[in-house]
Amino acid sequence: MVYDISNGYYRVQDLKHPRAASNAATSYLDQFGKPIPENVPVYKNGKWAQTGVSKDVRQALTHFIDSGLCP
Repeated sequence: MVYDISNGYYRVQDLKHPRAASNAATSYLDQFGKPIPENVPVYKNGKWAQTGVSKDVRQALTHFIDSGLCP
């Protein structure tokens, strides 16, 4: 568990991930403990393709706001 004091959010990091030491975005997990894929399928112009997960989407899936409800 990583806590960002200045911005008030938590993230869960998989320390066994090969790139965790470099703080790679792919080493952070979603609310269910699953890694966020680097690429996702998208249907565009009548065919399937792979596209990267944007920074905004990745942050929405991996940053958990500190609600202050826990003692």
